[in-house]
Amino acid sequence: MCEISPDTAKLLAKPDDRRTMAGYPDLDAFVAGYQSAASNMISRLESCRKFWESIPESRRVQTLIEVLARYRQCRQSEDSQPSPDQLRASFALNELTTSCYALRPKPNESEALAILHTAFHTCGHGGDTVPPFDFALRHFRDKCYTPEFFDAVHAYRESLRHTKSTTAQALKGRMELILWQDWRTPSPWKSCWTSHIRADLRAMPFQAQGLWSDLFKSFHHCVQIEPTKKWWASTMRPLGQFTGQAFSSQVGEWLRQPVHVPRPQLSAAGSHVLKNLVWCAIPLNDPVLDRSLTRLIEVPWKNRQPMDKVAGALAFLWSLREPHQSLEYLELIAKPYAYPGGKIEQYFRSARDFSQISSWSCPAPSALLRNTAVHTAGRSAESHRGWRHCRRRRAELFSVNKPSSTAACRRALPPSSRR
Repeated sequence: MCEISPDTAKLLAKPDDRRTMAGYPDLDAFVAGYQSAASNMISRLESCRKFWESIPESRRVQTLIEVLARYRQCRQSEDSQPSPDQLRASFALNELTTSCYALRPKPNESEALAILHTAFHTCGHGGDTVPPFDFALRHFRDKCYTPEFFDAVHAYRESLRHTKSTTAQALKGRMELILWQDWRTPSPWKSCWTSHIRADLRAMPFQAQGLWSDLFKSFHHCVQIEPTKKWWASTMRPLGQFTGQAFSSQVGEWLRQPVHVPRPQLSAAGSHVLKNLVWCAIPLNDPVLDRSLTRLIEVPWKNRQPMDKVAGALAFLWSLREPHQSLEYLELIAKPYAYPGGKIEQYFRSARDFSQISSWSCPAPSALLRNTAVHTAGRSAESHRGWRHCRRRRAELFSVNKPSSTAACRRALPPSSRR
């Protein structure tokens, strides 16, 4: 059961009270005289803009909350065949909401949570789907999530449960990653393999729990298997707060937890948590942690699809290590998760090819170097791209000092094959 703070409850008062607070009693008249959907769109949006400009900026957000509440009530009370008046009202309120978002309002924390509690969507594909969440999230970028924030996110997540659009699905994924960090409610994640991680975090001392909460707040929900620039910018600071081997030791302990069911499940939010933890291991360059992460491959997952993104992140992590060190891991993960032309296969082939080249000794220019150049020039273009990509990523992230024999081999390659 979601708890609502007194400030939010005041903003979620009954419609008559909200209209009095908003100070604009002509909303009914505006909705009743709104143009139909067949009219000129520019003219409709212009009328919405004038409506919002006629309201003092200090009262705009409160009026927006009233519009959202009326839209929710209108849509939920519609029959299977709504009347023209109902259609006009819901259409007018929806375009009023979208036009208000375009003005970039700046609600305070209580108002943002009230918007998140009140917003409602029937399809979830429009431009009015994400702003309520962003308004609330903006207030928690530099502080811990509060129970009121979790409750508001949960309420908005429930209002989008029936939506199937791409926009709504991506937003629900972002919200689930946040709700995974709500230690008060273990039941939604009880069947997920990451439930023991949540239990450990809930039982941690306050200071340690704060460090991990800051780190999890920086985690991103995205489809990429390689960390983005935005992820690096947001995660390196909280990751740097861990001293010594604190991060590696704790993650290794989580990975060593025994599996109590024959085929454990992995939720969508849990898979994004694991993927972000794998990304955090990239700058640490800890061989013990790298080997511990192989346990994720050995788990007999009941549902393989959520694990695919984690497998891709693991392959990228190991592709950044020296080939002799990573080839064993990449071969291990390629067997169950690689497919022709996929990233994992590319990482594995690149490491295998580079390991062969770097293992050759090159004391001086000789027939061996010439043979190396001929052999390498005959490889496929795809393999060349993958090889150059992995070496470039290693140099960018870690400034790896390449062995002299490897450098000599690369100098012997034809110019078209050099990076």
